[in-house]
Amino acid sequence: MDGPVGPDLSHPDSLIRITSTVLKFRCPKITAKAKKIDFARSFRTVGTHPTTQSVLKTANSSRDYLYKSLNTGKKNVPHKTIAVAAEKYITPIHQLLIACRVQPESARLDERLIFEWSTGIEEKERSFKSEAIMYELVMTIATEAMAAAGTGTDECAAGEFKGACRNFKKAAGIFDYLAKTQLPQWLSKGGKIDDDALPAEAKIPVCEAMKVLMLGISQQMAVATVLMKEGTPNWSLLAKLSLGISEQFKEFVTIMRSKASSTKDRID
Repeated sequence: MDGPVGPDLSHPDSLIRITSTVLKFRCPKITAKAKKIDFARSFRTVGTHPTTQSVLKTANSSRDYLYKSLNTGKKNVPHKTIAVAAEKYITPIHQLLIACRVQPESARLDERLIFEWSTGIEEKERSFKSEAIMYELVMTIATEAMAAAGTGTDECAAGEFKGACRNFKKAAGIFDYLAKTQLPQWLSKGGKIDDDALPAEAKIPVCEAMKVLMLGISQQMAVATVLMKEGTPNWSLLAKLSLGISEQFKEFVTIMRSKASSTKDRID
């Protein structure tokens, strides 16, 4: 007998496409008004040490690279490039922040630093200003998280589900760090900040929710990876994974509704 024996337990390609459908979020952007920030000029008096000058120069060049990666007009820059640019900028801006904490006198500026970013995940692109270096650091870290998720989305579209899974997990880890470490540190020292004074990406509840969402999407990629393999998949395992995904998505919605309801209405 040459024909198949028993029912056909294979799955159609359409099932893989449905399983791997994901949302694509925009990255936050440094606004054109904030493009002209010059750390070397702002720290001209206190930044005379060669090491400090090197950090200031690196901060300027790294920030310019990130700005250009985020603001390219119609040109489609790969999310991987944005992620690398954000990661590269985090190091010098973090060094400046530590220097200002250890030596408060080094925080005396010759020229004001006004950082301005526009939100990427809200439906309307609004800009937010702050003179806090911590704000710049937080938004750069959030950009790296969104770019990692974007890289995962790009890899998902190309059928590279293992790589997509890793990048969504990476994005979840970054959002978790923002929610549990970076944002609480900043807000505990900066006092009460009005909820509408910060982009969605710089709010603890939103970062908590995004972490859960990214973990759910990474699990989606794991399901898609299993479905791509030849032969009959382990349907029992896939059912458990799918149940876990639905629970994570429900948790995402619950956090947004209970802790970030005002922001939820503005998200695209």
